[in-house]
Amino acid sequence: MGTRNSISNIPEFLIKTAFGCSLVVIAILTTFTVSHFVQGRYTLGFAVLAVIAGCSVNVWHGFQRRYSAATNTYLLFPICVLTFSYALFELGSAASYPPLLLVLGCYFVLPEKRALVFNILAALMTIPSVWLVLAPPLRFDSRRRSLV
Repeated sequence: MGTRNSISNIPEFLIKTAFGCSLVVIAILTTFTVSHFVQGRYTLGFAVLAVIAGCSVNVWHGFQRRYSAATNTYLLFPICVLTFSYALFELGSAASYPPLLLVLGCYFVLPEKRALVFNILAALMTIPSVWLVLAPPLRFDSRRRSLV
């Protein structure tokens, strides 16, 4: 079994979960892609198509019983973070759920130490987006020490 990564000792479950998570993401996001195109949100539709394309690469590796840490880390993860951040700006609080799935999904498709590092990066990248999108009554005002 050939692997396409520099990490030795990739657990078998990581190959299976990366494959399974990618199949689920493709199945779920396909409906959202169609919805975005129907509603005229073409940029968001193409962004979600990019996520589907990245997951398709993962599915291809899964069919070949391989795992690619580079694909998951440096291709799929940044595409997902950028797409979900853009979705927050485009759709508002209705798009606040997918970043949570990204955080959980990292632990199923990345090795544990790498998942921790990239979850911290995802938080640092999405918190500004969430802060700008949240309704003002939900933000914490440090001057008043209460919710605004």
